Amino acid sequence: MILASDASENTTDRIISLCKKSNIKYVIIGKKEELGNAVGKGLSSIISITDLSFSEAIVNIIDKIV
Repeated sequence: MILASDASENTTDRIISLCKKSNIKYVIIGKKEELGNAVGKGLSSIISITDLSFSEAIVNIIDKIV
């Protein structure tokens, strides 16, 4: 799960809680506009990656950046 750094506090708290309960990895990075642009949409607070191999590749890239 990728969560925008400028997502609302309510959204951030809710998503982090759900991720922890379900043992889902998440990262807070980028702004809503940047996340939306990355997937060809408008403002996006959250991006969910459901493909395991793709999500692992994204996590590795993000780990190298931050």
